[in-house]
Amino acid sequence: MESKGHICFVRIYRNPECVDMVEYFERNGDIFRAPMSCVIMPDGYRVGRFECPVRMWDQLKELIASHHEIIV
Repeated sequence: MESKGHICFVRIYRNPECVDMVEYFERNGDIFRAPMSCVIMPDGYRVGRFECPVRMWDQLKELIASHHEIIV
């Protein structure tokens, strides 16, 4: 389920038996990342951590794509 401000999901392969899913979303001009296991709060956003300002998203996305699988 997508939270408010959804940008993409990312599948992170820790090892062959461990795969994590995170969501990247925009909130108030900033990009946040939250594990899919985090709940969506009443305001529509997941509980996440700050990653970068929106203006740096393209650079961060390139870095993420070079290491993980992006699911739009």
